[in-house]
Amino acid sequence: MATTVERDTVFQYQELPAVVIGPESTQPVLKAGEKVLKGTLAFIDTGKVYAAYANPPAGVIVLGIAQETYDASGSGVDLHLRMVFRRGNCFLDNDVTNPVTAAIVGLVGYAKDNVTVSSFAGGANAKQLRIVSLSPDASQVEVIANFLG
Repeated sequence: MATTVERDTVFQYQELPAVVIGPESTQPVLKAGEKVLKGTLAFIDTGKVYAAYANPPAGVIVLGIAQETYDASGSGVDLHLRMVFRRGNCFLDNDVTNPVTAAIVGLVGYAKDNVTVSSFAGGANAKQLRIVSLSPDASQVEVIANFLG
């Protein structure tokens, strides 16, 4: 289930260089009405950043894990903010309904929401995440949070 609170997403190994988006008018924006929470997965599409969800529009790219909370929820316009998104191997929650299992480690799972990975594609445009491993109790899935179209 999508989280509504910030979280401390655990990264394994050395992180990849972060994606830094400046507040300049030539940079991507935080989509009007969106709130991307610290430690959660974000997408970018047509120059707009928003929280991950199961079946986004075609062409969406996985941006990474938000370093801070970016909030345009009270705004009716897109906001130019300085945003940083961490990339690399990190742990997200395993879906309870359609969990990632050991059989698909090394393959792909799907972003179900801003913190959950599923073995089931939630729609034709479900975003894939590379599955690296499972936590010992299988409640967490290690994925590579990086640009994936």
